[in-house]
Amino acid sequence: MVQRGSRVGAIAGILAVWIAVLLSCSSFASTVGGVTITLHSHKYYPAWNMTRFVYRISRISWLAPSYWVLGIGDDIGDEQIDIAGSTSYVWVDDPLSGLAYTSISSNRKFYLWLYGQWDAEPVDMAVVYSGWGYFSDLVYTGTIDGPATGGSMLSVEVVSGSQVEFPQIIASGTYDAATTTQLEIESTLSGWALDWDLSLSIPESADASAVERVFELAVDPYVAAAGMTQVDVHYALTISDEDFSGLPEGGYQIGITYTVTTGD
Repeated sequence: MVQRGSRVGAIAGILAVWIAVLLSCSSFASTVGGVTITLHSHKYYPAWNMTRFVYRISRISWLAPSYWVLGIGDDIGDEQIDIAGSTSYVWVDDPLSGLAYTSISSNRKFYLWLYGQWDAEPVDMAVVYSGWGYFSDLVYTGTIDGPATGGSMLSVEVVSGSQVEFPQIIASGTYDAATTTQLEIESTLSGWALDWDLSLSIPESADASAVERVFELAVDPYVAAAGMTQVDVHYALTISDEDFSGLPEGGYQIGITYTVTTGD
């Protein structure tokens, strides 16, 4: 990264940018109509910008229900669901609006993949018995954790500038990266917050504090509003003569984990 004297042509540092988004997780089991259904996992995958909900049936009575329904709000439709990765479902309006799942058996898992980031909150659910004589058209309702509605979506993506190189460093001064990173943040809530953390891969004899001191990250002004927001991030290395002792020749990588959270 840095050389002095007649040995010029230092190795340029490479800035590797990746994304992380904080997501609160929850788990909630509901026993309704002789069936126990649990939100087995709820996870956001930033690399794909998708959220996965996995439900598991852990116990059923001696008679399996015909289907169960996961309540879904009006802000989710087929366009928000990755149909190929999700368990087959049918939209129903009765006994409640949501996704109906059949083929119920003990330890069966049901997968729901949604585009973007979705929090979890209690939603309505139902277990339905139909066509079983005495058990025909019996409906049991309850609640279970499901996709939150009304301002729960949050996603972030690196649109450009995921790899940034600095010029060769031959003397003290400020070196601007040629590339700007552009982030695209989509939220149905305003007041979200953008933050970041650094991780370093540097020569063994290098001083991490010196690297952190010379590295500068500047975010252009933005408004954390609902909808789509583009944020530009600029990078620079500002090096003084005193910094050279902690920056021996070698390969340097600076990783940045961007974190977006809501104010809830």
